Amino acid sequence: MSQNLAREEQKLAEIFFEEKESAGTVRQDGLSGSPRIGYDAGVSVRVWTGEGDRYVSRSGSGPAALREGLDAIGFDPARPPPAAPRSGSELFDAAASGLQISGPAACKAMMEWLEAVEDAVRERERSISECRIGIWESIRRVAVFSSEGKLLKRIDRWANLSIRIGSMDGGRKRFGNFRAGRWALDTLLRSFPPARCADAACVDLAEERAVVPAGEAGRVSVVLAGEASGTFFHETCGHLLEADMHSLSSLPLAGVGTDEPIPAGLTIHDDPTVAGMGGSARFDDEGITCRRTLLVGEGTITGFLRDRRSARLLGKPATGNGRRGSYRDRPIPRLGNLFVRGGKEGAGEAIRSCEDGLLVDRIESGRVDPVTGEFRLAVRRARKIRQGRPGLFLGPLLLAGSARAALLGIEVLEEEAASVQATGTCVKEGQILLTGLSSPPVRFREMSVLPASR
Repeated sequence: MSQNLAREEQKLAEIFFEEKESAGTVRQDGLSGSPRIGYDAGVSVRVWTGEGDRYVSRSGSGPAALREGLDAIGFDPARPPPAAPRSGSELFDAAASGLQISGPAACKAMMEWLEAVEDAVRERERSISECRIGIWESIRRVAVFSSEGKLLKRIDRWANLSIRIGSMDGGRKRFGNFRAGRWALDTLLRSFPPARCADAACVDLAEERAVVPAGEAGRVSVVLAGEASGTFFHETCGHLLEADMHSLSSLPLAGVGTDEPIPAGLTIHDDPTVAGMGGSARFDDEGITCRRTLLVGEGTITGFLRDRRSARLLGKPATGNGRRGSYRDRPIPRLGNLFVRGGKEGAGEAIRSCEDGLLVDRIESGRVDPVTGEFRLAVRRARKIRQGRPGLFLGPLLLAGSARAALLGIEVLEEEAASVQATGTCVKEGQILLTGLSSPPVRFREMSVLPASR
C-alpha cells in the first residue's frame, strides 16, 4: 500500500500530550538525602486504519514533537488531519508553562517531616537498627485532542510516603512498614503527622515479631477485611471485566449470577468520577468522559470496561477507561476506582460468625489468569480466627483459587458502612497506574492457603 493511500484511509484517534514532574527525598538512618527532581514530557499520535490502529510517540515538549509524530504516523506535517491543531500551538500552549512542583519551602517541609518521623520512631522503639523513610510528590499535566475535535486538559497530582524500620529479633531481622498517599503534598503532611506514622510503623513491627509459620497447605474459610477485600475484587473481578481480556462467552466468570447464584445484592462498579481517589479523573487518556460503569448488578455480571479500541471491536460505546502509564504507552482498558456494595450484614459479622478460618487485612500483590480465572494473592501475614475471635499471626502465605468458585462461595458480605477506601498500584502490560478501592469485609467459604517463603 502506498503512503499516500495509507494517509487517505487514516482517521485520527487522539493526540496525547504529557508533562510530568516529580520531587522527593529519602532519609536513611539519620542521614537525609538531597531532594531529587525528575522531569519527562512527550507526545503520542494514534490513528485508525483499515487494519486496526497505528501509534507513535515522541519525547519533547513543543510543536516540533507533534509535527514529528504526525510525520512518523504517515500524515503530511503541512496537512495535518482536520481535527488536529494545525501547528500544534493550540495543544502545547495549553500545557507550555512548567508545572509547579515542590519549591524550596515544600522541600524544607519534607526534610523536617522526615526528621520528625525518625525521631518519633526511635523514641517509641529503642531497638531499631534500620530506619528508611521516603516522601514523594508527582504532578502530571495531560492534554488530549480527541477524534471528536475536543481539547481536554487535566492535572493529576499525587503524594506518597513510605516507612520501613528494622530490628533484630532472635537472630533474625524483622521489618515494620507503613505506606500512605494523598492527592497533594500539603494534604499528605496534614493527614499523617509524624506521631501517627511512627505509631503505625511500630505496630506493624510488633505484629511482624509475633508471626509464626503458616504451616501446611490446606483449604480454610477466609475473611478479607481492610484493603484486602478491595484488592481481591480488583484482581478477580475488575481485571477479568476489562474488555481487552475477553468476549462474554469466553469469560471465566460467564454464567456467574445467572446460571449459578452469588449473593443477590452484590454490586460492583467502577467510577473514576469520585474525587480524591487513586483512579479519579474527569476524562480518560483517549479524551472520553469518565463515568460510572456497572460491572456486577444485584449478583449478575452486567458489563465490561472498554477503551476506544475494544469498543470498536465489540460494537459498543467506550466507557472512559482507556488509560496509559505514560505518553510512550498505548491506551488499554483499565480500572479507575472500584466499589463493592450490596452487603446486608452489620460491621464485624464476617469475623464474629466464623468458627475457624483466617483474617487477612492486606494483600501485598496478586494476579489472575485471564484464561482460567485462577488467582494467587501474596499475604505477608494473616490472623487465625477461632470461634469468632482473631488470634495468632501467621505468615507469609498465598491465597489461591478460582475467581468463579470464590464468588460462588461468598458467605457474608458486610454493609457499605463497613467499607475501607484505599489506593493501590496496579501493573498491566508493564504499565503502572494508581487505582482506587472501596469494599466492605467479606467472608468466603474456603480458599486454598499455601505457605510462602520470606
